[in-house]
Amino acid sequence: STNKSSYFLHENKTNMSSENLVTVPSILTHLNEINNVYVNALKMDSNQLYEYFIGLAAQYTMQDENNFAKIVHLLHPVKYFNDMQKRESESERVINWFFNCPYCTTNIPVVDAFKLYTQGKYIACARTGCKAISHETIAIYAFVHNFNNGNYGTVDGFSSRLVFDESVSSWNKFISYVVEQVKSTVMAGEEDKTAKSKAVAMKNQFQGMMTRARKSFLPPFSLDLIKSMYIQLDFVKKVCSNYDYW
Repeated sequence: STNKSSYFLHENKTNMSSENLVTVPSILTHLNEINNVYVNALKMDSNQLYEYFIGLAAQYTMQDENNFAKIVHLLHPVKYFNDMQKRESESERVINWFFNCPYCTTNIPVVDAFKLYTQGKYIACARTGCKAISHETIAIYAFVHNFNNGNYGTVDGFSSRLVFDESVSSWNKFISYVVEQVKSTVMAGEEDKTAKSKAVAMKNQFQGMMTRARKSFLPPFSLDLIKSMYIQLDFVKKVCSNYDYW
């Protein structure tokens, strides 16, 4: 659409016209940028290349760095537009939850945090003896914190605080734990014919909160940046193998 095209062309909020965006200097700058990626990739094995792309994606996600990950994202203007609109409307940067171990609060390096956030990888905490950490673990930890602080509102008739530990480190385990907490709350109250309906109402409220929370923890971009960088690298190799000619 016109609005999306305008956003893409003027994403830096300049007054530059679209006719002036493509110039010889801008093309040379772009060639130098992708050539740096090409030269670095030649020196790396498959594991190193994966770590390199993870690092680029993390820098772009966290600092909006103008690197190869951003170039690849811009090659999909509609997705770029939609992702940027979504980011501007976010009240919280979800990735911030991924920088500390939920069990012991030890710092998690940026690259490992990004693996957790977007690639669904398990990582080991740097603290000896601590548990493995997954995307689910972080999301549940954040949910418990936000619920206890009233950030999701309240569940009618439920006044207990939720507890996070290893026993609720997956959504299935956590849901079972919440159901038991609801049952305990209802049973502790006045026993009457409405107990069952009260429990159902509580569970439905919790379910709505958890559904919204899980959606908020989806990766930040509709595009898989890591996969897209691998695909784009094939094109980069063809161009940059003839860099002197260009």
